[in-house]
Amino acid sequence: MEKPGVSPEFVALDATRPDVGECQIKRLCMNLLPGWTSLEPSSLQVEKMSGGISNLLVKVTPPGFVAASNRNEQGLRPVAVKVFGDKTELLIDRDKELEMLLHLNRVGFGAKVMAVFGNGRIEEFMNAYTLTPEDMASPLFIPRIAQRLRQLHEIRMECQGGQQTLAVWHHLQLDDVDLEGMAAEVNELQRMCAAAASPVVFSHNDLLSGNILVLQEPHVNVHDSSQVDLRGPLQFIDFEYSAPSYRGFDLGNHFNEYAGFDCDYSRYPGPEAQALFFWHYTASGLSATPCQPQPQPQAGDGAKPHISASSASPTPLPQQPELQLEAGAMAGDDAKPDYGSKCSRDSPAGCPLECSSTAAAVLAPLYPSVKSDGLVKAGQENGHGQQQQQQQQQQLLQGAGHQHNQEPEGVSQDTLDRLSAEANLFALASHAYWGIWALIQARYSPINFDYLEYSGLRWAEYHRRKYQFMTDARRVLGIS
Repeated sequence: MEKPGVSPEFVALDATRPDVGECQIKRLCMNLLPGWTSLEPSSLQVEKMSGGISNLLVKVTPPGFVAASNRNEQGLRPVAVKVFGDKTELLIDRDKELEMLLHLNRVGFGAKVMAVFGNGRIEEFMNAYTLTPEDMASPLFIPRIAQRLRQLHEIRMECQGGQQTLAVWHHLQLDDVDLEGMAAEVNELQRMCAAAASPVVFSHNDLLSGNILVLQEPHVNVHDSSQVDLRGPLQFIDFEYSAPSYRGFDLGNHFNEYAGFDCDYSRYPGPEAQALFFWHYTASGLSATPCQPQPQPQAGDGAKPHISASSASPTPLPQQPELQLEAGAMAGDDAKPDYGSKCSRDSPAGCPLECSSTAAAVLAPLYPSVKSDGLVKAGQENGHGQQQQQQQQQQLLQGAGHQHNQEPEGVSQDTLDRLSAEANLFALASHAYWGIWALIQARYSPINFDYLEYSGLRWAEYHRRKYQFMTDARRVLGIS
């Protein structure tokens, strides 16, 4: 694998002078990417890409690019340039992230890293359809996401640091925030999560819809739904929060992301949707041994608290020829993916799902978004809406051929119930983590997003779900 170019230069993130950052990005591409040196800066097209709420992401296209051949006359292709958000290093060790990304590239995950600079990196640009929260909750995608996530969890590596996922508040010094109250909640949550005995696996930790792509042929206009092939290869991106961590956190966090940035938690998957997900997650396993947690120093022992997303030091990942990766998943490869095959090619034998040709918009918002001051309102308004939502899920999934009360072949109902209880418990940990993360972003990030309201919404849902999910975990997992 070709070693990426490196530059110490930092790109300025100044909303009042976007032209400065654009000039720097062009210069970095010309200096770091093979074949770009002789290009004129004015010939490079820079356009902002839709993305997450942590970083700035732009696409840079070389002159004369022809979509049909996916290159220009010199063989150059577009790239994606990611500029890290200010102070995100409080949560992410960028050196370890780069090491991890290069390993993931070798086993077919993520966008290929082309170059790195002081506060960002250059990656291959993948022409792809980005899932929406509604897509992610569709029976078309639930099985495929579950299978792909199981593949990620099967990556073998020495696991260290996963237990400290929620130690983030030790890094905070914020006025008018009850950190002691948060610490008390998280201490209780940590105790229950540890008792759940969730295995430590290599986790994405941020598997929202925007980080799931359906790769398309280079000539496809992904903004034209009539051209998009939803059966294309599935790819996960944005591994900056990835680390060895509890499996339950990755599962529960993914389910929370059904709500989208609007935090419409009436979309949280009910028993039917979770059963469909876990059937495919379990049935598609490669029978690998999950990572085993290593002993970690506790914060009270005088060790400096750390965060799983930045503390894990991945060892080189072994090549895994047995891992069945879709052809062409790496956009840097010349091999063409087979877009004509059915999406059932990814399904294990006996899949109880008949795939459709288009994604179903499953879960429409059923109640107003909860405001940051609406802790009581959230619980009052959501009860009826959640019941309706779960009824819709059940009807839709049964229409796809899945019966919740019917035990899938080879997967016991007890296994499905335990996975669901584990995921739901760790969904609380996800709310706590991102609720605190948003406070950091509110103080430092230049991105135009209401992080304080977002934090309030996450903590509101945490408190609304706490009793139900903890009670279920005690009953199903035997936690005292």
